[in-house]
Amino acid sequence: IMGAAAFLMAENIGVPYSNIVVRAILPACLYFLGVFMTVHLEAKKEGLRGLSKEELQKDIDASLKALNTDHLDIYFLHRDDALKSPEELIENANEFIKQGKTIEIGASNWSCGRIQQANDYAIKHNLKPFTVSQINFSYALTTPALTGDITHITMNDIEYMWYKETKFPI
Repeated sequence: IMGAAAFLMAENIGVPYSNIVVRAILPACLYFLGVFMTVHLEAKKEGLRGLSKEELQKDIDASLKALNTDHLDIYFLHRDDALKSPEELIENANEFIKQGKTIEIGASNWSCGRIQQANDYAIKHNLKPFTVSQINFSYALTTPALTGDITHITMNDIEYMWYKETKFPI
């Protein structure tokens, strides 16, 4: 929400952009905490549980069989699992690399914060980080509220700034 508005505010009221950014950090953190809690509580209410390592293994094996191949160039973890730590998920995905079943790992429908957390962990532990992201990036206005799907991650100003600053491939 703050993306372009922050630049306009800085110019119109004569305050340095950095001052506006510093004052926006707490509301941004509260926003992400609110999204996380909403997803977590909704998942609990619906009795949803995360995919186990064994279920992920079955999924990649089924994909390889369906595609009649022995490996994938990129294996995407679709729909971030808020019930699992990004560290656990990146560890599980790295098992597929060790098994020779994929070369790269991609994140699909993950927030930039969770991708960054997973990648920081991967780098620190000498694992392969996510190398690409598949996010809903459209001129159409789509939000979790409009789609009725609270797990739906769309390109917003916060996500856009992260992708721009990190030059992370989409």
